[in-house]
Amino acid sequence: MTVQDWKVEEVDKKIVAEHLKDFHCYEFNDRRALNVEDFMQEHFPNTVRDIEDKKNGLEIEPTRARVPKIRKLLREVLRYCQDNSIPIVKVLDFNEDNKPEWRICKPNQEQLNYLKFNRWYNSAEGFVNKALMQGNLIGNLEIDEVIKELKETIKEKQLVRIKRANKKLKKEVENER
Repeated sequence: MTVQDWKVEEVDKKIVAEHLKDFHCYEFNDRRALNVEDFMQEHFPNTVRDIEDKKNGLEIEPTRARVPKIRKLLREVLRYCQDNSIPIVKVLDFNEDNKPEWRICKPNQEQLNYLKFNRWYNSAEGFVNKALMQGNLIGNLEIDEVIKELKETIKEKQLVRIKRANKKLKKEVENER
């Protein structure tokens, strides 16, 4: 455990990102990968202590504002990691008790592919919904037809990409000979 005593108002996201990279860059299933609550307890112990004091009846008002600030700082740190190709992300996966849990970790390839697909899918879904519903251009029955056409188009384009990749691979193999 690497306990830090950071103050949420003062800590720089670059420092937090470097610390996560140096001390918490582990696969999801590794015990050293942090869940979000552990992140707050380990790295902002004063805030957590204040929360416990408040639960025990002591009035500490600034604490309520600090927890969202910690979550915001974590989002900024993860964005910084993404922008600077630091292999740290927040991943939703199942722990050993088969319960879903958000963890700060180095994702494996399957988790990365899922994250990329999820981001792409949400964007694509938003664009399609906006295009279809804008101005009530299409009715409910026609939506299924449009989605079927979109699905077929995606499959066709994917086959073209696979063929191109195979041709490129064949050329590389032939050039190596």
